[in-house]
Amino acid sequence: MPPKAPISPSDAAAAKIIKLLESLHEKLDARPVCECNQLRQEMLEIKKMMGKKPVEQPPPPPMDTYAAVKLALNDASMYADKAKRAVWVGRPEESTPELTTASDQKAIEQLCAELNDGLLSQALTEGKILHHRHPQVKGDRRKRMLKIAFTDEKTRDNFLSLIRSNRPCTVTRTPGNFVRRDLCPYELQLVLISVDWPMGFETKI
Repeated sequence: MPPKAPISPSDAAAAKIIKLLESLHEKLDARPVCECNQLRQEMLEIKKMMGKKPVEQPPPPPMDTYAAVKLALNDASMYADKAKRAVWVGRPEESTPELTTASDQKAIEQLCAELNDGLLSQALTEGKILHHRHPQVKGDRRKRMLKIAFTDEKTRDNFLSLIRSNRPCTVTRTPGNFVRRDLCPYELQLVLISVDWPMGFETKI
């Protein structure tokens, strides 16, 4: 027996549309007469789609070797920085940037004291734990995230591990407050999709 010819994408799309039409016919027979017009309209739209050719998107312009290497290096640098940062979400801000910075510093000191870890306390004393609000310009956002930067990934991981195991009240006493690692762009996309937030919101976080 000769081998079967492979199914082309157009044949697969046609089979999918035919199956959908059959499903709509079944719905049409099962629904009351008052709902038939809407189903007929859906069937007409599908028949129109069958007569249209798919719009082919032009391929992206080729990227030269220098631009590709530069983009890869920039991405690697960004991911390396994110790997050494934690994010405190939900922490309120004060009335001025100066008061917010001072309040954030005090909160981080209290958090490290509550975690009671010698390496974290030493890093804090030596000025190796820095922080800033993101984005830097507040704009119309009511709350900005507090990003906490460490000098190495190991210290950051230890910080997050202690928070997960100890659940310090410095963070948990305020509803909506939590600390996580600094996510990469594709991870933010997955989070936004999972909670059904509007696209474009990731540029703000």
